[in-house]
Amino acid sequence: MTRSDLDRLVEQLPEYVQARMAQFDVPGLALAIVHRSRVVFSEGFGVRRLGAPGPVTDRTVFPIASTSKAFTSTAVGILVDEGKLDWDRPVRQYYPELELYDPVASQLLTLRDMACHRSGLPRHDVVWYQSPYSQEEMIRRLRYLEPSASFRAKWQYQNLMYMTIGHVISRACGQPWTQFIRERIFEPLDMAASGFSIPEAGAEGDYAFPHAHAEGQLTEYPFYRELEPSADGSIVTNVRDMSRWLMLNLNSGRHHGHQIVSQEQLRNLHTPHVVVPDEDGASAAPGIPFSTYGLAWSVDPYRGQRLIHHDGAIDGFGATVALLPDHELGMVILANSDNAWYANMAIRNAIVDAAAELGAMDWAAHMQQQYAKDEAMARAEQDHHLQNRVPNTQPSHPLEDYAGQYEHPGYGMIEVAAVSGRLAISHYAFTFEASHYHYDMFDAPPSAAIDPGKPVLVAFSMNEAGVIDQLRIRLEPDPHVHPIGFTRRTQCPR
Repeated sequence: MTRSDLDRLVEQLPEYVQARMAQFDVPGLALAIVHRSRVVFSEGFGVRRLGAPGPVTDRTVFPIASTSKAFTSTAVGILVDEGKLDWDRPVRQYYPELELYDPVASQLLTLRDMACHRSGLPRHDVVWYQSPYSQEEMIRRLRYLEPSASFRAKWQYQNLMYMTIGHVISRACGQPWTQFIRERIFEPLDMAASGFSIPEAGAEGDYAFPHAHAEGQLTEYPFYRELEPSADGSIVTNVRDMSRWLMLNLNSGRHHGHQIVSQEQLRNLHTPHVVVPDEDGASAAPGIPFSTYGLAWSVDPYRGQRLIHHDGAIDGFGATVALLPDHELGMVILANSDNAWYANMAIRNAIVDAAAELGAMDWAAHMQQQYAKDEAMARAEQDHHLQNRVPNTQPSHPLEDYAGQYEHPGYGMIEVAAVSGRLAISHYAFTFEASHYHYDMFDAPPSAAIDPGKPVLVAFSMNEAGVIDQLRIRLEPDPHVHPIGFTRRTQCPR
């Protein structure tokens, strides 16, 4: 790619970016592009917060969510270089108390298995989302989480495994994961604005606020808060700092003559390890016939080009990091809307097309179609839910009989109370009111549920004495996992 090609690309970008932001309702976005060891574009667009004048700049701090995972896998690579860890030894050699539901996986699970998402576990995200438990306690609870595939059988995205990798790193280096990342990656790369929480990294006030849609209206959304930073997605930074991270990944693990991670280990991270199943849809691009996953990076054949990338999302934010290694190009996009993914994909793909001289595709139209398809699928699922309801049924018990505390050893406690003809159902990850659906089943409004836009069904059952003693709810969307069963701890007197 020549200097004139880059200049032409950069000249056209601001108008395209702002158009995609308007199209997908994104208040603020920052974008940086590097070529070899040079930043060729680094700008912010829009505002940090709806209704406030503060502009997004390339210094504005955003959460980068799951694009943090590549920092974690790089940290493992550094420790493998030093002989302190091995990708292919059982993790129990480093963390003996680790136990999974599947005893075979417990014995054989390696860091490589964890980092390329082939543990057999599906997401089980409700276990960690807004959890009041320490990470060590969440790791202890892994043994109670049902797998949805055999060990090493398939790729299944999993955040809890990366949380656990952070603790393995801490034991191997004798310091917290956060300190290791700061000393061995942030500081050598001069990523001074980077940290592990908005209060820390955004102390000077230049940080973005989260936004999400409710009833078709974009509004400010609460920041996601956690008890302690997690290796699966807690890094906050800006695109200026991320530019140096991109350069490290494009330049064989070196930065300003300093080898931070070996070329061998970096190549290992960027190498396909497992095929992503079609149903998990890693791509929004018709130019990607299939997708693979390395170690915290997706590795795709995009229109004949090698594209290494990862996305991240957390309440009201979306991040995209991408490398086009054969053209020595990298980019990072950080945005503050729950719709950010659609805008980010259109921007990313348009940049890749221009950089690789692939011929322009109408990504604005394609992502609009994808957005409409996703909305239609959500409506169809809700319609199916309503059509399946059996009319003219009644609960088997008075609502007060369903009230109580129900517990699962992995997912914790759900509390149920009878309030004004409904059941108020609360867990640390969600709170909603459920109305009678049919028989002993109750449903929640999809906008107030665990997975926004999708219906939630809560099913109760009774013991031989006729006492309500079980609650089942589909907290894991993978259809191969049964609804999670909670056993009643307290019962109303009969």
